[in-house]
Amino acid sequence: GQAGQMAVYARRAPGYETELPLEGRCGALRVRGRADGYQADVNRLEEIKTLRGPLALVPENRRALHWAQLQTYGALIAADRGLAELELALVYVDADTQTETVLRETATAAALQAGFEARCRAFEAWAAQEATHRAARDAALAGLPFPLGELRPGQRLLAEAVYRAAARGR
Repeated sequence: GQAGQMAVYARRAPGYETELPLEGRCGALRVRGRADGYQADVNRLEEIKTLRGPLALVPENRRALHWAQLQTYGALIAADRGLAELELALVYVDADTQTETVLRETATAAALQAGFEARCRAFEAWAAQEATHRAARDAALAGLPFPLGELRPGQRLLAEAVYRAAARGR
């Protein structure tokens, strides 16, 4: 992946910013990332993905994730730099041939922000559901007895030896 990114960077115009750290808040979430590149003079944010073979082999659900990542970065950079709109470019670079396939869209800051907030809400709902599930699982497990009843011969000695070794950092 990194070699493909470097090849793309080498072909970009002077002033092309690479590895942009981005950060923002959405509700209780702090969202951070690092966008691959931004060309200010054409107001284009790029996310570079390395692949082998034709883009048609990348599953649609994977490409949807790539767009969501780029759109999230778009919302963050638009908010940070006060941009009204932004060109987003998803750059697929073939690792073997170094050829680029570029998919582009232009989006307003408002649309990017709305999408960002929707993704955050979906994540928060999933995280709450996951926390509820884990709490119920842990409560159920806490009530279960040890399945073997008694320790087998030598098991306690082994456990003590492991504990002592771990305590000494071995």
